[in-house]
Amino acid sequence: MIDIDRAQRVAALRPLAAANASQPADWRLGTMLHAQVLEQPDSGVASLRIGGAIHDARISFPVAKGERLLLEVVDLDPIPMLRPLRDPGSVDVVGPALRQLLPRQSGMGAALARVEALMAAQQDLADLPPPVLAAARQLLQSLPTREALATPEGVRAALRNSGILLEAKLLAGGTEAEADATVAGDFKANLLRLAEALRMLPARTRGPATLSPQPAPQTPPQTAAPLLPPLRRIHPAAQAPIAIDPPSAGLLDAYLGDLETEVSAALARLQLHQLAALPSAEDPRQLWLLELPVRDQGATDVWQFRIEEEPQRRTPGVGNGWRVEMAVELPDLGTLTAVVALRAGRVSISFWAEQAATAALFNAHLQMLEARLDAAGITPGRISCRPGTAPGNPTDPPRAPLLEVTA
Repeated sequence: MIDIDRAQRVAALRPLAAANASQPADWRLGTMLHAQVLEQPDSGVASLRIGGAIHDARISFPVAKGERLLLEVVDLDPIPMLRPLRDPGSVDVVGPALRQLLPRQSGMGAALARVEALMAAQQDLADLPPPVLAAARQLLQSLPTREALATPEGVRAALRNSGILLEAKLLAGGTEAEADATVAGDFKANLLRLAEALRMLPARTRGPATLSPQPAPQTPPQTAAPLLPPLRRIHPAAQAPIAIDPPSAGLLDAYLGDLETEVSAALARLQLHQLAALPSAEDPRQLWLLELPVRDQGATDVWQFRIEEEPQRRTPGVGNGWRVEMAVELPDLGTLTAVVALRAGRVSISFWAEQAATAALFNAHLQMLEARLDAAGITPGRISCRPGTAPGNPTDPPRAPLLEVTA
């Protein structure tokens, strides 16, 4: 089974630090790095922890052991030279990350569908590289099932392993064995494993993208919502299922090339989810966007979530509320949108189902849902299900331009 060291595990953990720069080979002049001083400088060379790995770098300023710094690369040869950026708040690190990630990102469904097709055909692919097979198997095995999400513990574990918290889990510290156990089921960590296995293939087994994923037959392309990038003002929209044919032995090289491209796009999208969680002066709300791949009957559905804190303005002395939006397209049930709101101790739930039969099915079980909430000690508010699509726009009005680019 392929393994990745700490530097590789956190290579994509620093979307704010430009270009996944966790290894000196990835550094460029101007690259910004978050670092912790491990040892006092000796002859102008300091030992720094950067991106989960330890590196030596030249510095020309005083530092203290344990100090955390934001640094900029100013020279690369023979040993990288770094200078401090004393005021991290004055450095725009979000803009460069967005400019880099937005063109690369795409939905996770294509990569997951290709992995499923690859695993289904593995017995017929004698030339399938074992590291790729092992990484693909671990990725699929780590995904939550729909049955697991029927329990609070299952939902909690799925959200924790969705990939957006991988940095926090690694930065929590612990031994190497504890770190390995922590990330074993993490979606982003397993995507990184697969990306590394594909990157390490010999050049002859890496081909250009040749196959374009198509929406599955049960979801006509004209009804599928456009896949918008995961930015703070974007609301969930169901992703159409993707159908990809298994590879034939003669097309395996190109197939793996397609997979490498799609895994890279999925990682870029996941990093955009992490960027979306960062508050700003214009939008200080606590908010998370995430996409949760869920295994169901041998396929993978991608559930989109938006979790945000809602300021409480009406009732003095009552804390802020919370709002969770979810969108998913389920086999035989069609597109489903749910909004769960917690306000003043009451939980209200609104469902929208595009298929009338699905709306009728949900309405027939609303009393059961209300009874279960009550039995769990949760005070139910209004609970409803309507046919059609959720009202409103898929995006909030922009508070500021997405990017400001000056020539």
